[in-house]
Amino acid sequence: MAQAYSLADYLAAFLKLLPRGRIWPKFPGSGISNTFAGFVASFQRLDAAAIFTLQDCFPQTAVGMLPEWEQALGLPDPCAGVAPTIQQRQNQVVARFANAAGQSVPFFEAYAAQLGFLISITEFTGSDTLANTWQVNVPASGAVFFTADQSFPEDPVDLVSTDSAVLQCEFERLKPAQTTIQWNWT
Repeated sequence: MAQAYSLADYLAAFLKLLPRGRIWPKFPGSGISNTFAGFVASFQRLDAAAIFTLQDCFPQTAVGMLPEWEQALGLPDPCAGVAPTIQQRQNQVVARFANAAGQSVPFFEAYAAQLGFLISITEFTGSDTLANTWQVNVPASGAVFFTADQSFPEDPVDLVSTDSAVLQCEFERLKPAQTTIQWNWT
């Protein structure tokens, strides 16, 4: 995240707080200016930390407090795989956090969307063998894309992730117990 203010901005603001007078020279290069120039980096770091704390209050933008969000929601779990990206971790936290529970088609489609997948669901009727089976259709366009505002440089270099292990694992965890899911990859 870019800093809102430069070190020079913090130094100028700090020097304006000092009393006026000949013993308080505020020009660049003065002893007081040089002394306080060493302190303003701390103020800049504190300001950045406050901004990051505000971002971490929301699961969609959490980075520093992402482990705390995950712990509160029973994550990470095997669904995420070995090395999920920060964006995938945030998506899973948001999906679990916003999960109002349900067993309807719109619920599962919305849950998949929170995980970053655009899916459709087919329910089978009129057949005893498929009575408790439903099909999740995952189109190629359902892939999770690297996005500049949510992805991070330390994430794997793939610009497109089609890893649907999280989707499959979460659906198996949430599906009605008597049902079976068929996966249709198109």
